[in-house]
Amino acid sequence: MFIFLVDANPLISQWLAKEARCRGEKFYHLPSLASAAYTIADLAPDVLVIDGKTARASAQLFADELESYPALREIPCVSLGERPPEELGALRWVGTIPKPVNPELFASEVAMLMANNKH
Repeated sequence: MFIFLVDANPLISQWLAKEARCRGEKFYHLPSLASAAYTIADLAPDVLVIDGKTARASAQLFADELESYPALREIPCVSLGERPPEELGALRWVGTIPKPVNPELFASEVAMLMANNKH
């Protein structure tokens, strides 16, 4: 499973990236949603995980970019920690993973949320 994480906390991002490498899975992360739409569309992850607190800073900018990248609305999205900002309501939200994150269980929690919300 290819997870794309948006989280401003480098410790969480690095820890989750290490766990993904150990499982042999693709993982990419950015510290902000600002100008992330192109990268997400280009890489086409299986799931987009967005930290709710990180998203607040650039949610409207990202929501505006969705007009140029409508396919992003089809990627399953998981919020991390807190609920996503209202500006991101057009995304396909499948659930929330509470913090603190357990890196060893993170991928299975994401997979479970995706499986429970298949179209």
